[in-house]
Amino acid sequence: MRTEEIDLCETNLDEILEIFGINKKNLEEGVYEKIVEALKVDLLTRKLKVVAKKILGLMIEKEILNQEKIEKALEALDEEFEKQYTDNKDLEEKMAE
Repeated sequence: MRTEEIDLCETNLDEILEIFGINKKNLEEGVYEKIVEALKVDLLTRKLKVVAKKILGLMIEKEILNQEKIEKALEALDEEFEKQYTDNKDLEEKMAE
């Protein structure tokens, strides 16, 4: 994978982890790199919402998040993507004018 692709993967992953309130520095050693490797195709080609849900599923499976954090992560995810949807819709309306 090229350096630019790795940077893009990491940027996208960082944004998703931020939505979940997780600092990559707090993950166990090697976990961040394993997530990037496992999801590199998704991080480069899919919408962040799809990848975020996939990451959330992995974190639940690996018991990285407890029930309270899962609920907060789902709320944050819904809020973030609702905000992005609204922002995009507003931008489209402005461009149409």
